[in-house]
Order: sequence, then C-alpha cells, then structure tokens
Amino acid sequence: MINIEEHITLSKEERQKHLNLDEPCCIRGGNSTHHKGVLALFLDTTIPKGRILLCHACNNRECSNPHHLYWGTDLENIEDASKAGTRLTVWQKTVNKYGLAEARKVFARKNNKNACKKPT
Repeated sequence: MINIEEHITLSKEERQKHLNLDEPCCIRGGNSTHHKGVLALFLDTTIPKGRILLCHACNNRECSNPHHLYWGTDLENIEDASKAGTRLTVWQKTVNKYGLAEARKVFARKNNKNACKKPT
C-alpha cells in the first residue's frame, strides 16, 4: 500500500496516468467519503487526511468512476474548475443559494461600511 503523503509528492501528470475520460461517469450515490475509499482501493493508497483532495477530472462531483478521480491539492482543484468553467464566484454561489434579490441585499450590506455603525 502506498502512503498518500508520498503519492501526493508525484507530479500531477504522474498522479493522473490512470485517468480515462473516454469512459462514462459512474453515479452510484454516496459522498466524497465513499469516493475516497473507491480511489484509495483502486490506486492502493491510504485514505488522505487533511488537505489532500479527491479531484474529479470529469468535473462531475457525483462521479465515482476511479478512472475519473485522482488525488490532488487545493490549487489543482481550483485550476481544474477554472479551466472547465465550473468554478463559481462568491457572487454566483450567493445567487444560487438565495436568489438574485436576496443576494443583492446581502452584498449591499457587505459593501456598506457604515451599515454596522450606530447613527450618531
């Protein structure tokens, strides 16, 4: 079994050699904890703790196909999402969660430095 701390020191290209995005995504349910177990078993690594992430080369967070998953870093995960156009800004996340009207209110409060001060 390969220690994950050693595995993550390999280049990204080396850690992605097993990827095959010609295969379809596999949606089996579960969450990233389940997917981590699938990838650890497939790559014969330990399951990471801390900031080693399970990254989806297919950009489908529900996918559990080990040929679509790799161990990565925060920066690699952000770069992948940016390249794929799936990285959302804080504004986009707020609109998705609360709707446009409420997002405008939230950002108006955040941008108004006097909003928290008591009137004199």
